[in-house]
Amino acid sequence: MEQYHEKKSTSAVSGPCDASVSDLDSASPEELSEEVHTGPLDALPLLDASALAPGILKRIVFGPGRFWQDWVMRYFVLPPGQKVPSHAHDWDHLAVALQGDGRLVVNGEAHQFSQGHWGHVPAGASHAFENAGNEPFAFLCIVPTSGDPHAKRAQHRLARKNRGAAEDPSEA
Repeated sequence: MEQYHEKKSTSAVSGPCDASVSDLDSASPEELSEEVHTGPLDALPLLDASALAPGILKRIVFGPGRFWQDWVMRYFVLPPGQKVPSHAHDWDHLAVALQGDGRLVVNGEAHQFSQGHWGHVPAGASHAFENAGNEPFAFLCIVPTSGDPHAKRAQHRLARKNRGAAEDPSEA
């Protein structure tokens, strides 16, 4: 049986309660593309998503520089009583609820979206995520890289690095 080992990251945080906010922009492309095969979600770098909802925690599981260039899987934890306000965008949104009791509101219609549920939001549909319980509500969501500001910046930084390496003959 093949064993997987996780490399320790200097930007990892110990957990959601005492975590400090970091940004993918502060990590080098080499750090972003380290070959880690498995690890705890709460050990991924914590990103600032305060514009979405007060107290929300955001981490990128897969995306540019992390095994998936054109899409991004984000891990969100929404505190009790909080919600990501209704919004719409030009891409499909795929989601899986991992923990807690939530609601996914699509075009004004509320759907149970609790642990073990999946959700699909069609492009252009108005939608919101809500924590309907008394415990943190955790979910994964997948959008194109162009739909996530942290992933877009990481993708642009990696592209600049790759262009610079191609232009620098000493790198060959």
